Amino acid sequence: MRDRIPEATVARLPVYLRCLVDMSERGTHRVSSDQLAEAAGVNSAKVRKDLSYLGSYGTRGVGYDVEYLIYQVRRELGLAIHVPFLDRAERTRKQILTGGTAPPWYGPA
Repeated sequence: MRDRIPEATVARLPVYLRCLVDMSERGTHRVSSDQLAEAAGVNSAKVRKDLSYLGSYGTRGVGYDVEYLIYQVRRELGLAIHVPFLDRAERTRKQILTGGTAPPWYGPA
């Protein structure tokens, strides 16, 4: 059985998620603990410790896979189900495919 995640770590997960989604939308595929720490306003040791509770361990000199971290954080927060109308990248894709005529909450393009 996995150890219980400390409340302080759980409180930081939404901040990490927001930073990771922003990075992903900018085309970032890998992130170091230093980069995520700077974006989240914490130190890199805390990021590494927090992510270790999720079972994610970065590779020294390589970092973490951004999309996989997004999945892990969403899963831990109970957000693993993809909700397209909340996903900015999906909204943008739909607006491009429909010429901007579809509202953001509109179903599949």
